[in-house]
Amino acid sequence: MIALAALNIAYFMNGFGACKTVVRSSIPSPDGTKSIVIFGKECGATVGLNTQASIAPTDSSFSSEKSPAFFAISGDHAVMAKWLGNSSVEISSIPERERVFKGEQRIGDIMVTYK
Repeated sequence: MIALAALNIAYFMNGFGACKTVVRSSIPSPDGTKSIVIFGKECGATVGLNTQASIAPTDSSFSSEKSPAFFAISGDHAVMAKWLGNSSVEISSIPERERVFKGEQRIGDIMVTYK
């Protein structure tokens, strides 16, 4: 009985603090080897909505741990992204009043511009 109660508490605590990654769009590069992935992390009521972007290989499923975000903004927004060639990305439609948490200019050999 005690073991069952402990198992239920552990299950509840694990699910309560867990976040889920929700992919909103994926835009393949011109050569098809990588994608810009627009996603959000949903963590329940304790963490606000967010919009993030990452560069990920197209030959495997997306993981925000393996391909961390280079761009992150508060709120759930329809941020636009496009490739300007295999080594250049543009992120646009960024709401002016939202807080940008991360906005890197380069991811490896890929340049990022913001509009």
